[in-house]
Amino acid sequence: MVRYFIGLRQLVLILQTIRIWVADGANAPLQGSDANQKPDLVLLPADVARASKRLDWRDVSAIGEMKINKTPNTVKSSYIEAAGKTALLLYAQDG
Repeated sequence: MVRYFIGLRQLVLILQTIRIWVADGANAPLQGSDANQKPDLVLLPADVARASKRLDWRDVSAIGEMKINKTPNTVKSSYIEAAGKTALLLYAQDG
């Protein structure tokens, strides 16, 4: 039988890598940008997702957009919208 011993430091590192998809950004624009963008889904660290604070672009790891209709016009505008939000995400990241 193999036993694993995880120290507190290793446990904290593991918990910091857990990410959760949330739709909280769809209701209010995210902080950290002058543009009032509201992504449908955002991937956040678990501790940020559980906190009751307003979301910030610096916390977001990835974005997702949900669309209902698939027409040539909505597909093209969806790509443009997602590209703009991705630019905000990359701009807000450190380093």
